[in-house]
Amino acid sequence: SFPTRRSSDLLMRTIVCTVSWTVAILRTPAAIRSAHQRWIWLTVTAQSVVTLIDLRPVTRFIDAATGIPHVADLCKDLAALVFVAALLAFIFHVRAAGANIPAWKRWIPFCVTGATALIMVATFPFAHPTRDRFLPPPAMWDVLDIYWAPFLIYYAVVTALAARLFWGHLKQVRGCLLRAGMTIMAIATIVGLVYVASRSLMLLTASRTVVGVMSVTSSSFFLLIAVGGSLVALEPLIRQVSDWWNRRRLHPLWRTLVHTAPHVILEPSASPWGEFLAFKNAHLYLYRRVIEIRDAILVLRDYVTPDTVQDIDQFLKERHTCCVDKPLVTACWLQIACQHMIHGTPPQPHALNTTELGGDNLDSEVKFLLKISNAWHTPLVQQSTHRFAWRASRIPDRGPYEVRFRNGEG
Repeated sequence: SFPTRRSSDLLMRTIVCTVSWTVAILRTPAAIRSAHQRWIWLTVTAQSVVTLIDLRPVTRFIDAATGIPHVADLCKDLAALVFVAALLAFIFHVRAAGANIPAWKRWIPFCVTGATALIMVATFPFAHPTRDRFLPPPAMWDVLDIYWAPFLIYYAVVTALAARLFWGHLKQVRGCLLRAGMTIMAIATIVGLVYVASRSLMLLTASRTVVGVMSVTSSSFFLLIAVGGSLVALEPLIRQVSDWWNRRRLHPLWRTLVHTAPHVILEPSASPWGEFLAFKNAHLYLYRRVIEIRDAILVLRDYVTPDTVQDIDQFLKERHTCCVDKPLVTACWLQIACQHMIHGTPPQPHALNTTELGGDNLDSEVKFLLKISNAWHTPLVQQSTHRFAWRASRIPDRGPYEVRFRNGEG
């Protein structure tokens, strides 16, 4: 009889199996929606099957149900082969992004996988393992060496390619969570190489040290792949939640500006609740909201003068010397411009240059607009707005609006 596994090893494999299946199930909707997610989903799913069959109760059940000794080991190894093939296909998919890959190269993972599986299935009926994990006698020639050799070589080559891919792309990854997931998967490939080496040594020796290293690296490899894959999968979801939340935070500023300049709205919302609950296309709605706010700023800039903005900046520095930045000044002159536009002040086309306001990309632009929104109702902005509203008198042909402000009625 084969030596039994330690309870700690069984506990670790149960944890790995639970994590793997959780990640596989959570990634299923994304794999259905996006073709870019399917290979990594297939990788995690195949890994989940491997960890499930590797549990001793499941192994015994499969052998008893089929009546074929060690058929569970064959099923587990074939599932591991699918895992390796899916990982190789994922590598090809990433490398093919933006490049023309010949069709015959795309079939390489499937051809190599099919040939390896054929060798394993063909040698299985003649295999007579003498050790646990479907292993032959150590340091002796056996048909199981033919069973294991192509599988381990294939496993080692794909893991090395994955290590090169993940470590090479690590500097190009943006986003803390995505970088963390990619780093964990890169570390997993190093652990996977150690696992393949220890698994190969087990064909030559029965050392308990090698067995222990193989057990630890096997569980660690699958666990790291599952955790890293889950973080990579969560990145789009967290990004979607962040875009939805930032859109909600920009809503007060957007509502005030489009109330003053309603013609900047690109597409009116069907209902406030429908717009509030719009979560599916959160990035698109955030992008549209930023465009509408920026368009409103372009309209309102014609209702203030550079002299007014300069005086606002000086006033803020006198009363708030610690931190006077562009968002604070912008919030002040936007409020003044809103009042002028509402009261019918004639505009001066391109009176104020706003090209230096904002950020270089969507994220930095959102941060800038959020700072304006946060400063909008602060006492300092309200004071400056009340103080400098009379600057509208510098714009010619003002009519009764100048009189109202001069008399304190505006």
